[in-house]
Amino acid sequence: MAVTIGEATDATDVAAAQRWADGEFDKLVSQPWYTAKVALTARRDGVLIGAAIGNCSAGVAYLGELIVAEGERNGGVGAQLLAAFEAWAQAQGAHKCTLHTDRDGPAARFYERHGWHILCMLDDHYEHRTSLLMAKAMPSRP
Repeated sequence: MAVTIGEATDATDVAAAQRWADGEFDKLVSQPWYTAKVALTARRDGVLIGAAIGNCSAGVAYLGELIVAEGERNGGVGAQLLAAFEAWAQAQGAHKCTLHTDRDGPAARFYERHGWHILCMLDDHYEHRTSLLMAKAMPSRP
């Protein structure tokens, strides 16, 4: 019988494909693979001035975004958000945190100052720029 490949085009079909894939994947791993998500915010006088957005799957937390309002940068807000993300990751049971950042931007140095290290460079990556994959090991939980 021939195999046909096609794109799932409606929400029901997409959901069915995802449920099937999740079930097949669960057969391959030693423990359930769940994803926890977080959005941490920093506010001054009720106004949003920074955010850290991430997730944690199978013991690895990923920091997708950490951004601080331009007028609030270099005042410690980013460091507070990063520390809060790391604490959240550890509470989720993460043994490692990872992120992508631009090689030539100031963020790489910021993360290095906070104990993160470069795992690899990704040439011609997002917007054809060189990105860094960075990581930080989390302390063992008692």
